[in-house]
Amino acid sequence: MIYTAIDTFYLAEEQLINSPSWKDGIDEVTETTLRIYGCDLIQESGILLRLPQAVMATSQVLLHRFYCKKSFARFNVNSVAASCVWFASKLEEARENQGRCLLFSTEWNVGEKTYL
Repeated sequence: MIYTAIDTFYLAEEQLINSPSWKDGIDEVTETTLRIYGCDLIQESGILLRLPQAVMATSQVLLHRFYCKKSFARFNVNSVAASCVWFASKLEEARENQGRCLLFSTEWNVGEKTYL
């Protein structure tokens, strides 16, 4: 059988309720808090990097889509958020900011302010 992207675009109610994070023992409140935290990280980094709002919105959608299939227990929200910002800047063709996205993700993990 051939699958197209449209086959997996929408998530069933069952997939939303029985998320991988829930299966790994993370309750719904904690999962929601981590999703909000990831979106806040994306928004703040986008503002600091002077990214277009389209890049930040795409990053947040990518973050939510990623965690519909993967668990918060297995993937660090900081690293995933940084990866989503970088990938969204490529998708939205904000090429001048891609290098700064990588440097900014270093600051999230290491604490050095190298993104300016």
